[in-house]
Amino acid sequence: MSADAFALFLETESQLLADSEKEKAFDVFTKRFPNHEKYTQVLKDLIYLLYKQGKYKETARLAGAYKKSSRRT
Repeated sequence: MSADAFALFLETESQLLADSEKEKAFDVFTKRFPNHEKYTQVLKDLIYLLYKQGKYKETARLAGAYKKSSRRT
């Protein structure tokens, strides 16, 4: 699946996924497509999802990556 197709899938279908499936999908996108234009938004959504689940260490780790990526865009 191309990066654009995956980003479109996440935008349209992510509301239908369970939180664990959303987490996996967001994680896969951020690892496979770190230079995509939607990377920052997907990373932000992943951080929010992990925070909601109480995974604070993972949230803090990704917050640093988010800060870096938001500077470059």
